[in-house]
Amino acid sequence: MNDLHLQHHQPPYANNRHRAFWTLAILALTQIGSYGYLVNASVGHVVDRMNYLKKSSALSTEVAKLETAYYTLQTKISLETADNLNYIRALQAAYVNESGAPIVLLTRNN
Repeated sequence: MNDLHLQHHQPPYANNRHRAFWTLAILALTQIGSYGYLVNASVGHVVDRMNYLKKSSALSTEVAKLETAYYTLQTKISLETADNLNYIRALQAAYVNESGAPIVLLTRNN
């Protein structure tokens, strides 16, 4: 009676099936997790891009307004305006740009 052991006998392929099941299960979970992460990252990047485009548009609008104000003010400057603000004309003009376009330098009487 001591030599009689009741053992549950498994077919030789049962262990391989068990191993294959868990390998495929882990692979599937890894794929699902990767897919979720990548979709989440893509959505986050799209949202970030939309926010940056809105900010860029707002900044472009602000730059355009400032340029318009600058050009408007630039056209208001004349020799009469300089005379009214007590600037005097330079006795000798000095040119600092290389294009050859004249630059009028005005100094203020203090």
